[in-house]
Amino acid sequence: MARSKFPAYFCNDVSNYHAHGGFDVFTKDRKAEQEIVESPAVYHPPCAQWGRLKAFARVDPAEKALALWALDMVQNHGGVLEHPRSTSLLRHIEPSARHAYDSFNGFLISVNLSWFGFPAEKKTVLYIVGITRSMLPVIPYSLDAPIMRLGSATSNKEALPKNRRSETPPAMVAWIHEVLELIMDHRKTRA
Repeated sequence: MARSKFPAYFCNDVSNYHAHGGFDVFTKDRKAEQEIVESPAVYHPPCAQWGRLKAFARVDPAEKALALWALDMVQNHGGVLEHPRSTSLLRHIEPSARHAYDSFNGFLISVNLSWFGFPAEKKTVLYIVGITRSMLPVIPYSLDAPIMRLGSATSNKEALPKNRRSETPPAMVAWIHEVLELIMDHRKTRA
């Protein structure tokens, strides 16, 4: 059975989404807002304007608006929005999504990208619309200590290079594709 191809918005030019084969990848050069695909998708909107260190980011209202656009898209078409766990974007998601479902039938889960093979601890929140929590594929959980660190020297681990900090590990890409397939299947059974 051929797997579906889903949009992956706001990816880096060297993103693992390119290698997977199950995604139509949108990078900075290919503007997401100009090619709206009305299917479940994965969204990785820029986080500098929303993250814990937003006070140090160059103010960019257009970049900040991309996250709100992505939130609107996932709420209307289903999919997965990925952002750092400390994101202030969560203020724009109904509080009920944290422990149940919001009015879009969306919910939040918290994962660590190291569970999916990322070399450093990277706490991430996923906002998922289109299936129930019980339908999620198994989330890998690892007690292995990450071998690298993000940011400042608070440990003796080697620092992850800046160009790798926004990477989505291949296992996470595959897991997200599986989630999007489930959303499409669930949509078909409800139609």
